[in-house]
Amino acid sequence: MDTKSKSRAANWLSIVALAIAMLSLMYCFNFIQHLFEQGFLKSNRTVVQLTRILKGGA
Repeated sequence: MDTKSKSRAANWLSIVALAIAMLSLMYCFNFIQHLFEQGFLKSNRTVVQLTRILKGGA
């Protein structure tokens, strides 16, 4: 879907903003990947432990 913009500067600024966003994601990808890998394991352990405590089998 095309949008009609009267300002060429706005188009260029949008392209620059998208490029900066892509570079940021590429820079942070390793950290995000590590967070998902370790985060899911830790939250799974936390849920199992909390379930065990709530059942009374601490």
